[in-house]
Amino acid sequence: MAEYIPILAQSKPPHRLNRVTAGFTLVEMIVVTAIVGILAAIAGAGFLGWLARMRVNAAQYTVFQAIREAQITAKLRKSTWQASFREQNGKVQWAVHPDNSVTSIWNTLQQEGVKIDPANTTFYKDNKNSLWRVQFNYKGHANGQLGRINLTTSTGTPKRCVFVSTLLGAVRTAGDDRCVKK
Repeated sequence: MAEYIPILAQSKPPHRLNRVTAGFTLVEMIVVTAIVGILAAIAGAGFLGWLARMRVNAAQYTVFQAIREAQITAKLRKSTWQASFREQNGKVQWAVHPDNSVTSIWNTLQQEGVKIDPANTTFYKDNKNSLWRVQFNYKGHANGQLGRINLTTSTGTPKRCVFVSTLLGAVRTAGDDRCVKK
């Protein structure tokens, strides 16, 4: 009867492996490293652009909600209310308050790197208090003021805006080219 020899025992010992199949060449390693580096650079730039869009979109939603809050509060309290916006220490702030008062309670946008684009913002500019505002009367209608507030990043893109577009107080949002004054 033949003696059984396990398959592992029949293989060549590790010191006798063919040197050609023992690993990767330096050229192969450099090529793979270069490809990985290029892909990482492309992915990183795309990720940063996506992150900027998400921040501006979230800020746009907050501004939209502040304007709607002023409009709803004006109807509920049957008096004129306003949403005010400003930049303080590099941060965008907003407040909802009666039109005849200057608020000391400001809310700060949580999104970093978002700013108001003054060149394309058409809300009423209150230079005395350094803010932009939109007012709503007791019916929730725009108090003679139509316009928009534009938000952007320090690079200027992307752009997002919130419009008060009719005297009845219609509030809507837009992005990029639709936010530029013509």
